[in-house]
Amino acid sequence: MELDLTGLRHVDHACEMALATWTERHNAVVKRGAAIEERVPA
Repeated sequence: MELDLTGLRHVDHACEMALATWTERHNAVVKRGAAIEERVPA
């Protein structure tokens, strides 16, 4: 997912933390999915 924040002028702390948390969770799921794919024989 890509966010275009070109016109963004301000992000409050709560929004910044929500985006950071989402990014961490998303990356963990993607990484976990890649690890599972590596273990499953084709």
